[in-house]
Amino acid sequence: MGTAPLSTAVPVGRILQRAAANLRADIDKVAEDTMDAIGASIPEYARPADETYRRTLRAGVEQALYGFLGILEKRDDTTWRDVYRAIGVGEMREGRSLDALQAAIRIGARIGLRHFVEFAESESLTATTVGSLADAIWAHVDDLADAATDGYAEARAAEVGELDRRRRRLLDLLVADPPAAEEAIGAAAAAARWQVPRRLAAIALAPGEVHATPPMLPPDVLADLNRVQPALIVPDPKSPAQIRLMVNCLRRFQVAVGPAVPPGAAGDSLRWARRALDLAGRGLIAGDGVIWCDDHLATLTIFQDEALLAVVVERRLGPLTGFRENQREPLADTLLSWLQHNMNANAVAADLHLHPQTVRRRLRQLDRLFGDQIHDSDARFELEIALRAERAGRVRKAQPTKPAEPPQPVRQAEPAQRTRQTDPAQRTHRAEQAVAPRHTEPAEAPRRTEPAVAPRRTEPAVAPRRAEPAVAPRRADRVTRPAVPGVRRAR
Repeated sequence: MGTAPLSTAVPVGRILQRAAANLRADIDKVAEDTMDAIGASIPEYARPADETYRRTLRAGVEQALYGFLGILEKRDDTTWRDVYRAIGVGEMREGRSLDALQAAIRIGARIGLRHFVEFAESESLTATTVGSLADAIWAHVDDLADAATDGYAEARAAEVGELDRRRRRLLDLLVADPPAAEEAIGAAAAAARWQVPRRLAAIALAPGEVHATPPMLPPDVLADLNRVQPALIVPDPKSPAQIRLMVNCLRRFQVAVGPAVPPGAAGDSLRWARRALDLAGRGLIAGDGVIWCDDHLATLTIFQDEALLAVVVERRLGPLTGFRENQREPLADTLLSWLQHNMNANAVAADLHLHPQTVRRRLRQLDRLFGDQIHDSDARFELEIALRAERAGRVRKAQPTKPAEPPQPVRQAEPAQRTRQTDPAQRTHRAEQAVAPRHTEPAEAPRRTEPAVAPRRTEPAVAPRRAEPAVAPRRADRVTRPAVPGVRRAR
């Protein structure tokens, strides 16, 4: 911003020379008056006992005066600009805003204007000339303020960058493996202006959108979104405010929130969060948006060592390896539900939407297959782990291509269909006793369309007695009875 040109009937060059000479002669007095006025009006700059600070303040005032003197003398001197840029940097490092500095600059402008008013009166200058001098003074004030603002902004940007670097360093120390010493974390937290909380939670974020459009986070959250696996540290994660933060700020991203832990265990929390994010990507955890590890602790525990888990599955579910998949899965689901429902067959039937008799038949078959394993508490515990892992793996296989029909209708028809498929032992037992000639009875189709007890309740007992001898066995009566309603309809 340049100075306004002087407009007067007196030659401008002569006025500027006399004004510059007057200011140069009285510059020490003007500087002292300015310093006294600043010290009386601005408490931040009132340090009479600090001689070093007073010398620094005087140097700033003199630079402003010499800068205006250079304008009057038409010299190309910008030393004052560098000085006020440095003053702006100092204000930033002192932790102050620019309000005090701008107020001090305005006070200096008023003192300088009074000096030039006295000069104008002694020289009998016109009001237009005085106004032009005042415009030049206030234009110089704006230049001083702009230079200080530039320095302040540069220092602030550098400070923010340095603070971010320190906070990233603190995050690295918190999640380091092995954990850093408590003293090192405390020193790094003080340098990063971050108060160490009693408990914290680590958050793992899936890369991609986080790098493209990072979320807006409050200053108490440590963040490092530029790493290959972005991470956050949230203090006091159980507070309602932090829960709202995690839900509202991170709902656009796929993230996993680790369990709340002491600061020394932040690395464990981040490791569990990354594990949950990985399992969600593989379909082993239902994850869309924010994944709370507290809701999946059992799954995280089971899948910590998948090689060992495979050994447990092979060891405990060996009795089911000889069955086909469509036979093995119903048995595994029944056994898992039975273990989860405290070995209550009725509860299993309600959970799987099966008839209790179907459940009991499967349980008898499982008892023959597993023997003493399902009666031993330790074996039952390992069985449940193996069955949970087997079901999770089954869900993962089925996730990419979902079946066209929902599985519910298949389970409703299970009592009548799977008896012949999944119970070969019972089918052999019936065949040996010859009590169920199911495939040779011509009346089997009508029996499927009507309830099994309907013929007894709807037909009078005398109809079969007229057509059959009184001593006819009840089994023969069952064979011939379905033909009676057809005869009646023909009549």
